[in-house]
Amino acid sequence: MKLTGLITNIRALQFFQLFRFVVLFAVGIAFAQAGLSNETIGVYEKFIFLSGAVSFFWVSGLTQSMLSYYSKTVPDKTGKNPFFFHIFIIGLTLTVLTSLLILTADKQISSLFLSQKEVPYLTAFIIYFLLSTPSFVVEFFYILLKKPKHIVAYGIITFGVQFIVVIFPIIWGKGLEYSLWGLCIISAIRFLWSLQIIFKYSSFRFSFNFCKKFLAFSYPLILMAMISGSLPYIDGVFVSHYFDDATFAIFRYGAREFPLTLLMANALSNAMIPEFSSDTTRSQANAKIKSGSLQLMHIFFPTSIALLFFSRELYPILFNPDFIQASSIFNILLLLVISRLVFPQTLLLGYGRNKDLLTATVIEFVFKVGLTFLLITRYGVFGVAISTVLAFYVEKLWLIIVLKKKLKLSPKSYIPVNW
Repeated sequence: MKLTGLITNIRALQFFQLFRFVVLFAVGIAFAQAGLSNETIGVYEKFIFLSGAVSFFWVSGLTQSMLSYYSKTVPDKTGKNPFFFHIFIIGLTLTVLTSLLILTADKQISSLFLSQKEVPYLTAFIIYFLLSTPSFVVEFFYILLKKPKHIVAYGIITFGVQFIVVIFPIIWGKGLEYSLWGLCIISAIRFLWSLQIIFKYSSFRFSFNFCKKFLAFSYPLILMAMISGSLPYIDGVFVSHYFDDATFAIFRYGAREFPLTLLMANALSNAMIPEFSSDTTRSQANAKIKSGSLQLMHIFFPTSIALLFFSRELYPILFNPDFIQASSIFNILLLLVISRLVFPQTLLLGYGRNKDLLTATVIEFVFKVGLTFLLITRYGVFGVAISTVLAFYVEKLWLIIVLKKKLKLSPKSYIPVNW
């Protein structure tokens, strides 16, 4: 079999997400092995966290929108599609506006997200944010251009370099600040990489009307990401209100999904959105996502069952014996694997039913908050985890019903029911 047949969009994006996870995990291990204090590692983590916290909702919304919207665009007379240029300009504009907000209200933003007086290494942070955030488009541009090998190469090169420029300053005893500037260097490489894609595949013909239409198409998904992204913070508010600091720490250490399930499921979903958005590939897409879903089930259902049995023994080893209760919270959230590997949202994204997706997210939010009120007094922090699982199931069930009622799509056409 030729290599081209082996490296598909789905496999390439799954590899990209997996390799990214491995590199970031390896950086954390390397920091700990290098003898950095928890406080220093905490500064690095806050640096990364803040970048995502102020941009995740519009990055997620724009990503899903462009994967769905691309099939509605056509190249110009030169054979190049101005779509890529417009998406980059929109992302860059939002990045600049967010950076200006951080610069003018850094103390308030730092207090809100980091619980401290100022953003650490503000100059390095702004440069990193300006360069890294608009570059979220690269792997998804390659998805739309059907260049999976480029995704693999981009992931290996950029994350490989990232590991080097972040870790080597620590090994040489230069301190964390040099590692943060290393992040700026790799972000500059990613920024230039995104520019070369635009120069190669896109025309520089700006249309305000296109931007207006695209943002109107995107805003339900941006709101959806903002609402769903706020749920972990709301959980934290509930737990901190009802329980002490020790219980809050236990909850935070337990309230984590198995990351590989989430990464691989999201990669499959994002890679499939363009196929559901195009009339030429839509007929084969149902069977394709059904097959991809079943493959992930074969991997992550047994893995989750094994973790249910062994997490209680693993938690004291990974953390310390005080966190053994956190394993029970983790076990409850393992049940999310069932709904994570069902993909009605992918079909609706491809069909452009963004408002239906927003409605489902609002239903999930209301159900989640209401159920947390009911369960937290009876089951404690475990009730918060149970409400998360049930709310996510309700959202997926609603989306399945929408597909059946509005698009006449049977669940059996995209959900594997046989092992």
